[in-house]
Amino acid sequence: MALREWERLKAILLEGLAVGGVWFLAVMIGPFGTFSALTPLELIQYWGISIALNWLQIRLAHFFLHRLLGESRFWLPTVGACALASVPATFEVIWLESTFRPETVEHIGFLWLYPQVFVLSLAITIPIMHFFMSRSAPATASDEAALSAQGEDAQGDDAQGNGTLVASAAPRFLLRVPTRLGRDLLCLQAEDHYVRVHTALGDDLVLHRFSDAVEELDGLRGLRVHRSWWIAEDAVQDVVRRDRKTWLLLRNGLEVPVSRTYLPAVREAGWS
Repeated sequence: MALREWERLKAILLEGLAVGGVWFLAVMIGPFGTFSALTPLELIQYWGISIALNWLQIRLAHFFLHRLLGESRFWLPTVGACALASVPATFEVIWLESTFRPETVEHIGFLWLYPQVFVLSLAITIPIMHFFMSRSAPATASDEAALSAQGEDAQGDDAQGNGTLVASAAPRFLLRVPTRLGRDLLCLQAEDHYVRVHTALGDDLVLHRFSDAVEELDGLRGLRVHRSWWIAEDAVQDVVRRDRKTWLLLRNGLEVPVSRTYLPAVREAGWS
């Protein structure tokens, strides 16, 4: 299994375990009077259905809101997703109550139940989302200072070598890259609302909009070669043509497709 497939699978498994832990806790505690009113099997079914459906709705809403609000890295997409997902979730709770505890249905309504569902969704979602987003947090202030110094050194070296400045400062996006990956950036790959960063030391996911990431690479020599790929100039090792398509072979062994839209720019840069 390739590294990026393993990282994706690991993230899915960890998220599943976190949601499963919430379900197990709800079954053990039986909040909102469900512990005394339902049998153990009914508790498993009631909270399993409720939590699974609500989490799926929250993740879908978060996906679309994060695309719409790309600059908001946490609070707006997270709180907005809970607010939106709590609408169908409230009706689902009413349905569950009518199925497992029909005597309670006449005492609850949407406007009374929605705030409770929303607050509970926030309590579950914020810790889980914060955990996964912190895995791709930007570098610290000390990392930023070190990166700035690296940019100044690189500028001085290039000026001595050929009298041409590559960039006046290090690209902002490099501050988002996990420190363990270093700063030898090879390419960026769009994956849903994440960006997979490939460096000479490996790859990892960063929660950021792809188009914004490319803008934050201003000053770093490279090209967007596909709607989902940006390649650094010094990462290209060879050009491969296969099945009437053009592929760029990078020095880490990765093959990146070149779309027809960006092929003229690749040719103009002399890569092909």
